[in-house]
Amino acid sequence: MPAEGDEDYLTTAEVARRLQVKPATIYAYVSRGLLTSVRARGRRGSLFPTTEVERLAARSVEHSGVVERIESELTLLKDDELYYRGHSARLLATTATVEQVANLLWTNQLPAADAAGAGGAGERDAGGAGAGAAGGTGTGWAGAGGAGAAGTSGTAAGGAGAAGTGGTAAGGAGAAGEGGAGAGGAGAAGTGAAGTGAAGAGAGGAGAAGTGGAGAAGVGGAGLGVAGVGGAGVGGGLFAGDAGEVELARRGMGVVPEGARLVDGVRVGVAVLGAADGLRFDLSPGAVVASAGRLIGNLVAALPGPTVSGTLGARLWPKLSDEDPRAELLDAALILLADHGLAVSTVAARVAASARANLYAVISAGLGALDGQYHGAAPTLAYEFLARARHDPLKALSDQLRTGEPIPGFGHKIYQQHDPRAEVLLELLGDHPIVSTVRAIAERAPTFPNSDLAIAALMHAYNFRPDAGDALFALARMIGWTAHALEEYAAPALRFRTMGIYTGQGGLP
Repeated sequence: MPAEGDEDYLTTAEVARRLQVKPATIYAYVSRGLLTSVRARGRRGSLFPTTEVERLAARSVEHSGVVERIESELTLLKDDELYYRGHSARLLATTATVEQVANLLWTNQLPAADAAGAGGAGERDAGGAGAGAAGGTGTGWAGAGGAGAAGTSGTAAGGAGAAGTGGTAAGGAGAAGEGGAGAGGAGAAGTGAAGTGAAGAGAGGAGAAGTGGAGAAGVGGAGLGVAGVGGAGVGGGLFAGDAGEVELARRGMGVVPEGARLVDGVRVGVAVLGAADGLRFDLSPGAVVASAGRLIGNLVAALPGPTVSGTLGARLWPKLSDEDPRAELLDAALILLADHGLAVSTVAARVAASARANLYAVISAGLGALDGQYHGAAPTLAYEFLARARHDPLKALSDQLRTGEPIPGFGHKIYQQHDPRAEVLLELLGDHPIVSTVRAIAERAPTFPNSDLAIAALMHAYNFRPDAGDALFALARMIGWTAHALEEYAAPALRFRTMGIYTGQGGLP
């Protein structure tokens, strides 16, 4: 019998509820030494130490849901609001850039928007001049000549590195300087390796310009480098791509059968770019951040359609729509979809990272789970439902309710009254007629619109290709998967080995 009070013990029924298993499973745990059973005082039945039950609950869960309790500093969902590292995602979507939010999730730093030295994403267009404001200490993504202080340069793509002479490297204050052309000119202060920024003073103020001539950027104080890697630059800032890698990804996407979805090409592109990255097994934070930014930039550039400069949303727009661009809409969508806690695809990504899979494999794991009809396919289902509803909203709603199936794009398992992501996107769409259609359905529907319906509304409003929603979701969520991978790489390896309980007949002698 227990020496302590019964409050330190749980009954069989209480343990069954806590672990969400059958009583027979509890006694199987006892026989395997996972739980200790003691006689209850003055009554029939067994008791089990609360501490052992809680320890077992933390190790594995024998039901559908999360595979274990995972501590994370990334995303909070509370009171029908979404926060990234304590910052309102609703506010970030309309005041920050995608580069800033990725930086926040990946490095826990939210750089200022107007200074490269303070972490702003200075753009560096392919074949153009290096850009980015001169800054002081802090984080610099593009063209660092000190602590993110960007100078003028010759040609940026495959030619001049981002300039900067004098000052210190990452973490110091570097003044803008004049850039020369070619690798090894007056480039970013640092070790000279692409994507590597060194803390302390650069050699004579002029570091190597980075592989292929694109200037490497230093992240203030932390010694992380992210921009300007290899060959000709494509785009700029944190998501700067590489012309050679873009072409490689484009060729890989080209083998996808005609009629395949856009996200299928994205999946192939990730695999091809991963196979081509000989340093993909470097799991240090700086290398992972560099690879993630370059991967996303390369994928966007490799998608079918015109290649333009600008923010990530501006570069993605012509890949999805022929309409006049409203980049702020896609930038907001990318921010709002970047992460959402421990969704099934994120758990898959973390499991892969726990096995120390490289970033490309982690992203591929997330894409695999995202391909499920209950996850990444949701925007497409909402798009098809909204297509029917545009002509007669109430009939479309009535027909859907008659099937007994959930209304695509409505309701959520976590949010109770509203989805903040949907509210932001629908507000940005303003008085477009598609918003009236959404509101007509929402007034009669038993629940509220979610982000899938908002993305579908955006697609209809600007004539996006029908499969754009899945690809947009995937590209945005790569930001979150990378952040979770960085957390998982810092945690003990292989911590997701849950306990299986054999329920078949018979057994070995």
